[in-house]
Amino acid sequence: MHTLPRPSELLNIRTGWDREDYFADEALNFHSLWDFGRDPKLFSQGFFDVQETTDAMRMGTQLHTLVLEGEEKFNKENVLWSPPINDKTGKPFGMTTKQYTEAYERFTAENKRLTPYTEDEKINYLAMQAAILRHPIASVYLYPETGPDTHVSELTFRGEYLPGWLAKGSIDRYDSTYGIIDFKTCAEMERFDGYRTFERGCLYNGYLEQLAFYQVMFYELLDPRPRGARWYVPVTLIAAEKKPPFRVAVLQPDEETQSGARERIGDLLEQYMEAVESGNYESRYDEIITLHRS
Repeated sequence: MHTLPRPSELLNIRTGWDREDYFADEALNFHSLWDFGRDPKLFSQGFFDVQETTDAMRMGTQLHTLVLEGEEKFNKENVLWSPPINDKTGKPFGMTTKQYTEAYERFTAENKRLTPYTEDEKINYLAMQAAILRHPIASVYLYPETGPDTHVSELTFRGEYLPGWLAKGSIDRYDSTYGIIDFKTCAEMERFDGYRTFERGCLYNGYLEQLAFYQVMFYELLDPRPRGARWYVPVTLIAAEKKPPFRVAVLQPDEETQSGARERIGDLLEQYMEAVESGNYESRYDEIITLHRS
């Protein structure tokens, strides 16, 4: 069995990077590369730059913190929010009411560096975490009984993958036994982003390409071993449902499938560098698209 480097041995690691600094940095990350691949012209116009933070994104970030970094870190970054109660009904005001909006604005102003969550949301997060702990495989991958310097959460890196070309990324979990682990959530395993199953959705919505980007950058930037001794780090997806029955799945692509994802990332990187150097960001929508049924 191959031996992976310990977290302390990895190169080009960035610590103490908050979210604002990370996103403001000019280095290329996977999501920017993926947006470029969606439509180079819109990418060059900054169409994908502004992204409103939704409740789903907020809850996903909070759940990642709880599951991957623990309750102590969760409590440092988040704060319990209790909506005001309507005296007439004895129930909380609805989110669209003036009373709710004003109270929420006052609360967030008083807790500027903390992200609010409700009691019901925290109960849900803990139920999801409990489901992971019950899973015979996911629990071992995310909560291994190993010694120090064997795994790290939210591993952030930045460096030159080619001379003059900077890349960055934030890996959910790196483990010197299991490799790169990406944690995802979904509403239902059998219905995911318009696909029949979560695993089918993974094949078409960029999850494997995200893991491939991390594999390529691990090889180019993080791995301290001589190039001749390197090989692509193993990758695993762990998915958890956000509502009962809180099922958990562990997914690993076979080598042929993941090799194809790495090839697509390599092609995207080449296209991105060519576009930046030439200033030519062509969109496939500028030409006739031929329909072909295989």
